[in-house]
Amino acid sequence: MAQLKKLRVKVVLGEEVTPETTGLDQFDEIVVATGASPVVPRIPGIESKHVVTAKEVLERRTDIGEKIVVIGAGGTGCATALYLAEMGKKVTLVEMLSKIGTDMGRVTRWISLHFLKEHHVDVFTHTKLEEVTETGLVVSRGGEKMALTADTVVLAMGVRSEKKLLESLAGRGAKVHAIGDCKEPRKVIDAIHEAWEVARQI
Repeated sequence: MAQLKKLRVKVVLGEEVTPETTGLDQFDEIVVATGASPVVPRIPGIESKHVVTAKEVLERRTDIGEKIVVIGAGGTGCATALYLAEMGKKVTLVEMLSKIGTDMGRVTRWISLHFLKEHHVDVFTHTKLEEVTETGLVVSRGGEKMALTADTVVLAMGVRSEKKLLESLAGRGAKVHAIGDCKEPRKVIDAIHEAWEVARQI
């Protein structure tokens, strides 16, 4: 913030920019960094109150029970499972693929697996979420269904780019740049690099 103030960059907080926002046409360049939103599958029971997203958990915006099932074991799912386990929760990690942490670097994955094991996180691979129930959820594995009990079901099944604003700005005069997950869901380093590249071009 000190550099923004030094460079006299106007900062507006608490205001959402939508396709209807007035004044957008006055700008020559617009950088859109609207990020991405969690993927929520269309399955029975997904609207249940005990279903939350990893984003809500990590941002501490939701209440969590004692017995947790995390769906999705990529980097975000593993980090969320470990975060909850370190809080003393009983955590189960469910993944459709044959192994977990496939989007991590080799060293990061090894460290994550070590800590998950150390905190007694149960891991189910080759396992798919089928339904959310009042007492937990139903998953399928090897062609057979089984019930898992849970106070809270945490979704960590990836994200989708938020492109609504980006697409609405097309053809409105300004040159529009997309950076970060708005362009394509990836890692923070990609967003930083793209932001630098756009700033350099402008």
